[in-house]
Amino acid sequence: MEAKTLGITTPRKPVLSVSARKLKDNAADWHNLILKWDSLSDKGFTTASSIANLKVTLLSKEKVELESSSPTSIEEEEKTNLDYDKGLEALCEELQAILDGLTKIQMKMEKLSSTTKGICELENYHYREESSRPPLFHTWPTAFFSGKGSCHHVRKPG
Repeated sequence: MEAKTLGITTPRKPVLSVSARKLKDNAADWHNLILKWDSLSDKGFTTASSIANLKVTLLSKEKVELESSSPTSIEEEEKTNLDYDKGLEALCEELQAILDGLTKIQMKMEKLSSTTKGICELENYHYREESSRPPLFHTWPTAFFSGKGSCHHVRKPG
């Protein structure tokens, strides 16, 4: 049996057009990509700073050894250089992985930009005249989402 209640309806969200839905999804994707970009960028600066600090530490240690009257043994120097090389290599690999992650994010951002441009071109194809173009959103026309306002020709007031 199907239960029906009379007079009670659940308010529905307005159904977005395909273009509006895609722009909404793109905006959410942009937001998430920017958060990931910021996180990786911060991690990259921290790693680069660690690389610089490691180098400064090694240089200052070498300077102290040169100024001191007791030379270090060759074994101690080789051990220090080996530790330095391993640490530097690990940090450089980490920095390269961060750069690779940023590159992937950039490619995704370019794809989102291309998708938005495609939506604008499709709207221009379907609605050549400004008066027949249905608004996608109450506050922003589609052109604003393309970044340069190049989605369609905007008439300037007389």
